[in-house]
Amino acid sequence: MSEDVDIKLVPNEVFHDLTSRNARRKARKAVKQHIQSLVAENNTFKTGEQATVKDEYRYFSFDVRYPQAH
Repeated sequence: MSEDVDIKLVPNEVFHDLTSRNARRKARKAVKQHIQSLVAENNTFKTGEQATVKDEYRYFSFDVRYPQAH
């Protein structure tokens, strides 16, 4: 069985004030790294293989493994 968790980020004014495409990409990358580190720090969950990143960090995904009771 596969389960997905989708997180949608809504840009705030600070993000919109970033003038360069590169600055916005770096901001999105920092968010991705922060989410991934929060999952990795948790003792219950384990991150899977390397994340898939597309469209300048507008989309990213990674596997999260969690304990399953049968």
